[in-house]
Amino acid sequence: MTGDKSTGDKAAADPATLIRQVRVLERKLARSEESRVRLEEAKDRFDTLHRNLFRELDEQKALVDEKNNMLESLSSKLSKYLAPQIYQSIFPVVRMSRSKPSVKSSPCSSVISRISPRLPRISRRRILRAS
Repeated sequence: MTGDKSTGDKAAADPATLIRQVRVLERKLARSEESRVRLEEAKDRFDTLHRNLFRELDEQKALVDEKNNMLESLSSKLSKYLAPQIYQSIFPVVRMSRSKPSVKSSPCSSVISRISPRLPRISRRRILRAS
């Protein structure tokens, strides 16, 4: 048993072996550092993209709210001049799901659903360019 221990100590104390182990560890450390830097850069890009997407989403929501208000205003103006039957045929009142029975959708919901596909989409190039 004591002979095995001395052989292990001799191999560990061998300068060439130690130098090789240090080189291997230095290469591993360098690769690890490169990976860390790449991960941090990717995280920064992701964070920028995330912020830009939420900013664009907020802008799109504001645009939808603005259009909805405009359509509601137009609907109320039209209701003054159109006969009730014609008004109801243009702006049918649709109930929401049964989970909220007291809430009705706005008279403009059918108009909004027809217009929404024409609303501007988020430009991926523009978002990526900003990052």
